Amino acid sequence: MRGLTLQRALKRICFSLVLLVILNVMLFYKLWMLEYTTQTLTAWQGLRLQERLPQSQTEWARLLESQQKYHDTELQKWREIIKSSVMLLDQMKDSLINLQNGIRSRDFTSESEEKRNHYH
Repeated sequence: MRGLTLQRALKRICFSLVLLVILNVMLFYKLWMLEYTTQTLTAWQGLRLQERLPQSQTEWARLLESQQKYHDTELQKWREIIKSSVMLLDQMKDSLINLQNGIRSRDFTSESEEKRNHYH
């Protein structure tokens, strides 16, 4: 009976660890994409500085409009990345809480079985 309980607890722990690894990989990918986006943004801004400056009011207006569109697009990407990162962190937190509860219940079950076996 104790072996079955231990086996079940080990399966839960293994499942939780595999889930945590998957969540960590997803989080790593998101962070890698954040870094890539930042590098792309930096490179794009560096190229923009090398172009000639607008000469007329219309050219300035077009430049400002394109920069605003680019800014809005990048801002939306960052919001999505942060939102998904927070969701992944919440999932990881829930998994860790479940793992902790599973370990506590296993420890409690083991202690109560040891006490019963000790008195019988």
